[in-house]
Amino acid sequence: MKFDFCALSVFVFAASALAMGGGQGNEQPSALTVPQQCAMYMSEEPVAKKLNLNSAQLAAYQHAVKAYVAESERLEKSKTTKDGDIAACDIKFAKACLAALNPAQKHVLLQVGIPRIGFSALIDPAVSTQVGLLPSQVKQITAICKDFAKKDEDVSAMVANAVDQVPEPKPGADRKKYDKKCAEISAMYNGERQRLAKERLEDEKRILSLLTPDQRAKWLDLYGSASKQ
Repeated sequence: MKFDFCALSVFVFAASALAMGGGQGNEQPSALTVPQQCAMYMSEEPVAKKLNLNSAQLAAYQHAVKAYVAESERLEKSKTTKDGDIAACDIKFAKACLAALNPAQKHVLLQVGIPRIGFSALIDPAVSTQVGLLPSQVKQITAICKDFAKKDEDVSAMVANAVDQVPEPKPGADRKKYDKKCAEISAMYNGERQRLAKERLEDEKRILSLLTPDQRAKWLDLYGSASKQ
């Protein structure tokens, strides 16, 4: 029977959203290390094809998936589940995924996941060591990422507060007008989002300027063409 990567992908990202801390470019701390975050992408069929798992590896991965799904469903039903329990479940699954891979496959997985994570991946010890960063460089990059995260957080809070001012429709009422109003208010902050996008590019340039040619080449190998800007 063919393994259903599509259905699993939907489940994995729904179950692991908390531990991964959001989406692409998120600078917030994650319960998962960068390699572990990248391991969560194994549920995507294109990624699985890139990894070219052999039969033994696929069997190990499927075993990890079954255990992960069962534990996630148990936690979802439990009334005493904490965020830390969900994160621990994700970490256990990610470690099992990585354990099934050889070094070359782990490198491919980093090349898949790191562009989605962004420059904050450089703060992770596994990545900073591979790139060859000095502690002083990691400290500078961490400061840049934290500063941007604060700005991003402020804009998100601004939008959320504005949307919260829109009265919720009464139970059973048509939500179309409410949804439209919320969308309009959110769109009013597109200028702030554009400003953030420009600042992100500037911050990325600042980070790249901190790297030596050798370090930059190693980072480019992981992060791809985005590092050429």
